[in-house]
Amino acid sequence: MASIKGVTKNLSKRKKASLLFLIGFFAIILSLGISAVYAYYHSSLVSGIIANKVGDFDTGDGDINMMIFKIVNGSPVRVYSVPESYYVFNDSLTSCMDGSSKAVTCNDGTGNCEYSYNSSSKTFTLTSTHKITCKFYFEEEADSDINVYVYLEDENGTVSYSDKTYTLGENIPAYGYVYSENYHCDSDATLTYDSETRKFTVATASKNNCYVYFNKSGNADIITNVYVQQTYGSDVYNMVESIPTSKLYTLNESKSSCYDASNNPTTGTITYVDGYINITATEMQTCDVYLDLQS
Repeated sequence: MASIKGVTKNLSKRKKASLLFLIGFFAIILSLGISAVYAYYHSSLVSGIIANKVGDFDTGDGDINMMIFKIVNGSPVRVYSVPESYYVFNDSLTSCMDGSSKAVTCNDGTGNCEYSYNSSSKTFTLTSTHKITCKFYFEEEADSDINVYVYLEDENGTVSYSDKTYTLGENIPAYGYVYSENYHCDSDATLTYDSETRKFTVATASKNNCYVYFNKSGNADIITNVYVQQTYGSDVYNMVESIPTSKLYTLNESKSSCYDASNNPTTGTITYVDGYINITATEMQTCDVYLDLQS
């Protein structure tokens, strides 16, 4: 079961995402009628975002492909970002294959395939002289004292609680959900949630697991519609259910607005920080949030 840690640390702070994919140089040398082509591919995984992603999915059809897994209850679970905290990279589980699905060994000194991981920036860098796919695995730290598991309301969910069904989430949602104030822990604990910082604080006398529940905000006071720019500089925006983590966005303040049931403007305040939308309002309303791609 995937866990989200929540002891007044950056439980909710998403790592700002950016993507660097560089296909290096092709040199064609002609000599004595013999032609040789040398290809060098380079790709980086920056701030936890998988290379070769389109929207929220790894296309898997590039020259350099990286896949991230978390070990949950002994089994690998595919995720689309480097775990934010309380997980450690286990290099011994890394596996790489070439374009023909043949296992290859990296970091062997030949320079044919090399990768590295920066734990501070949560960044992978993978270089190869041939087409390659590498799988990287993260394991939960053994000394974690408090686990907070976030459940999101889902009509098709398999976990029932307080007359609703839920699905285990990867993280605290950026928008579209509100904390239900419902939680329970394996042992006695007091849990509080700061909606502005999106952080949980757990007061407990021992190691503990806590389970928190977020409900859809469709029946809440603020309904949020999010639109993301299709391409940089474009006037076309697409409505999304979740903010893509493969790109960086800024709030388009001139296009974003809030209005009441009669479409009259309201005084709602919209901010967008670290991948999260925050709306402050004193009345029921709907807010349209427009996000522009960063250059």
